[in-house]
Amino acid sequence: GPVMEADCLFWDFENCPPWLPVSPAPGQPAEQVHAGIVAQYILNHFDISRQYVGAYYNSQKFNHPAMDHTKGLLFKAGVTLVDCPSPKPEVVDRRIMEDMNGEVNRLITERPNKPPSIVLITGDADYATSVDQLVDRGVIIQLIHLESASTWAFTGSSKLQYTFTWEKFL
Repeated sequence: GPVMEADCLFWDFENCPPWLPVSPAPGQPAEQVHAGIVAQYILNHFDISRQYVGAYYNSQKFNHPAMDHTKGLLFKAGVTLVDCPSPKPEVVDRRIMEDMNGEVNRLITERPNKPPSIVLITGDADYATSVDQLVDRGVIIQLIHLESASTWAFTGSSKLQYTFTWEKFL
């Protein structure tokens, strides 16, 4: 598809993890499609002008045998890994919203005549209110969500103009 412009990308790792099982041959262990490949597909689709691509996770809650290998692949693909270690739930969502709002405020100040454009990768309805508020401020949000998460359920409104399913990038 066409390359879409964006200023930055925020990736909720816990919700859309960067490894996906590929159907194995009978009796074989499931193979993983690795993060670096997924990240590259996504980055090829979006021309991220500010080069801020953040993947957020909570190392206290989220562990996976492939994590170390994955970090290396993501780093190579130009992804900034943001660990939010905490025993509390929702800490990743809050951090993404904070960083997203910070980035939006900075962009609006720096270039008031061009609306900020953000890619958000998640399947989590916790972002709904914040996303709606950003859209109301003129921010272009391009949401990549899991096939299983309905966009309507996600926003609670029809404000989102650009949505893609995660599966499109695999």
